Amino acid sequence: MARQTSHTEDLPADFIPKQAVPDPVINSAYLEPQWNWFYKGKVPEKLAGRRRAQYFFQTKQTGARDAADFFAEEQSDDLPLVNALRDDVRRWRDSG
Repeated sequence: MARQTSHTEDLPADFIPKQAVPDPVINSAYLEPQWNWFYKGKVPEKLAGRRRAQYFFQTKQTGARDAADFFAEEQSDDLPLVNALRDDVRRWRDSG
């Protein structure tokens, strides 16, 4: 069996990964999310409430390497069944 190599073996010893925000986990795993990160361009903003369930896709391959160009043609579609299920679960929890 071939040994799988880790990409971390190629990184320098002093490598520190960069995160867009200092503390990305802002909600409890056991409660409905109270906050979400919203990205407008490259700047994250912490917003109150749960983010809508959606998926992102590109309408055209840009071939650009710059993140600003990469996301320029990105669009999103809501996932209505997931959002409806979340509303049903919220009503069920609130009913006691």
